[in-house]
Amino acid sequence: MKKTIAALFAALFLVLSGCGDSSMDGEVISAQDGYLVLDGEGERFALRLTENVAIFEPDSGFPGTQLDIRGARRDGSVEYGGESIRAYTAESVMVTGELKRGVLHLDDGTEIDVMRTNLFGDRYRLSDGTELLCEDISVSAGNTPPAEVAGKIESYFEDNRPYDLSALLEAAYAEYSANPEDFAYHSVTLDVMPSALSERAAYFRASLSVANVVHSDNSRTGEYEEFGCAFDRETGEKLDTRSLFSTPWDEARETLVAAAQVSDSDRAQRMADALEPDGVCITDDGITISFPAGAVGELSLSAYIDRENLPDGLLQSWAEPEAWSETE
Repeated sequence: MKKTIAALFAALFLVLSGCGDSSMDGEVISAQDGYLVLDGEGERFALRLTENVAIFEPDSGFPGTQLDIRGARRDGSVEYGGESIRAYTAESVMVTGELKRGVLHLDDGTEIDVMRTNLFGDRYRLSDGTELLCEDISVSAGNTPPAEVAGKIESYFEDNRPYDLSALLEAAYAEYSANPEDFAYHSVTLDVMPSALSERAAYFRASLSVANVVHSDNSRTGEYEEFGCAFDRETGEKLDTRSLFSTPWDEARETLVAAAQVSDSDRAQRMADALEPDGVCITDDGITISFPAGAVGELSLSAYIDRENLPDGLLQSWAEPEAWSETE
């Protein structure tokens, strides 16, 4: 998602004479002769396109494009839609988002547009501009895998979301329909970071946050969970976590829970029975096992196991993080 928008940074770059020290941002709603009309924070305004502007229009056209405007300077007013709006020139302007219309449909046929931004995630909204859901997927594959492998790993998470986007949109729309005046958009955030490297595997820790209980614009609660995953560091193919262990999966998860030193035997057995492959996150320092809410108790649960508390040979030799051998 973000790679498409990143390419747009080169698609629009305005260089104007003069100086200024203010910044603005807005969404282009109309391209007029000599200026663009934008909706900004609490203000509709115009951006002049003067003779000394070097400009390359995005393939999709200006309307629906999100712009970041630097060095804005007031330059009179223009008439638009029967009203006078402020006009500005600027030192530089860059594309930060692009509107795609009708990318999804809800169960009742309602069309959903998405503003794909480079900085603030993808913002799904109704045709009138009402935002329902903000989705932010951030994946860092690190510098170790070859560039093409890193790209394949990043694409995996964008193509295989660990949540149901349609269900989240339906829930947000249902809440909006019930009370439009008090509705505030929902959000889902997926953050993926490297956690370890082995001879054949690249390990990652992912955190997923779904904020769908909104108390105010700045206060949201919801669900949070962490999980781990592994990829072949040479091909970028996702690895089955169970294949990383030297013993059958049922035995491996009992070993992991035992290493976590859970004192309550009944609880330990429930944890062993509930542990799923994606609940195992392998790091340079050890292994974290995680359980989503409802798996063991009402709340989500995680337990960190230091490398020193893990039995030798638990992982296949090719799957052991390189950092483990460095600490032995």
